[in-house]
Amino acid sequence: MPPALSRLLTPTEPMIVSFVDAEGVRWEAWEAHPTLRERRAREERRAATRAVPDRRVRATPEPSSLGWLVFRSPTGRRRLRMIPDGWHALAQDGLRELLANASRPRGAVVRNS
Repeated sequence: MPPALSRLLTPTEPMIVSFVDAEGVRWEAWEAHPTLRERRAREERRAATRAVPDRRVRATPEPSSLGWLVFRSPTGRRRLRMIPDGWHALAQDGLRELLANASRPRGAVVRNS
């Protein structure tokens, strides 16, 4: 079974990694994986049926459907849509680079420290 599918079927405790960014803010990072139930609940989001059927075909799942990397600090949250292999073993500089490439989730509130 592919590792990504295995994580969907058997959720595990998240590995939390702490690091400090260039401004001295402490961040925590961990993987988030939607369960199969959550994915199925989001499958159909339209309120009404379309006249033309949805013809989109996905050969591979979207990166976020397999999970994402969450970053949290007192100043806010970020999300990196693809989970890099071995991210938890990266040094501070590597984690800072991932954080720099992460985006704010929709509706996220920016807090000043």
